[in-house]
Amino acid sequence: INYMIEFENDSTFATSSAHKILLVDTLDVDVLDVTSVVPKSMKIGKHDCDFTKKASGYVATIDMRSEINAIAQISVNVTDKGVMNCEIVSLDPMTMEPTDDIMAGILPVNDASGRGQGMLTFMVNLKSGLKDGTEISNKADIIFDSNEPISTPYWINETDYVNPVSKIGGIENVSDTTINIYISGEDERSGIWRYTLYVQPGDGSDWF
Repeated sequence: INYMIEFENDSTFATSSAHKILLVDTLDVDVLDVTSVVPKSMKIGKHDCDFTKKASGYVATIDMRSEINAIAQISVNVTDKGVMNCEIVSLDPMTMEPTDDIMAGILPVNDASGRGQGMLTFMVNLKSGLKDGTEISNKADIIFDSNEPISTPYWINETDYVNPVSKIGGIENVSDTTINIYISGEDERSGIWRYTLYVQPGDGSDWF
């Protein structure tokens, strides 16, 4: 399962930049294999970090200059109880120590440019042996500096192990070069997204 946690220093509530952001996602250990969690990417304003290319383990930095005189340090860890913590801290570029300079917060108050919003993506495997129709419910808490947590809405996935069924219901010759093919199908849970039709011009020839 791929998850995305979005966060924003909302101008409706915020009056200054955020210097420390904590994302906390308590994963359901009954249905998710928490040992398989892999952070994929982090986005802060216009700046991106690909964990698979830039991170040492699950610690990475994003240079926020020249817009903000700060380095964003990102660290991700998952406890054996399934609590994923992603901490983003504003560092002074000269000392690489945490800064509380009001002008050097890594997440400024948001505006139309999107400079005050960010996003973490990660993936996690399902546990094996789950029954068809098992619900996987997940949400995250977002904490800016020393403020109270803000909870995201719940996102619910559902396992679907029953294969869809489709069939060709009829073929109609329209002309020497055109035929209509009527296809129907059913899927009791996810529903039909699309049909892919393979054609073989004759015995022994390639399918396309």
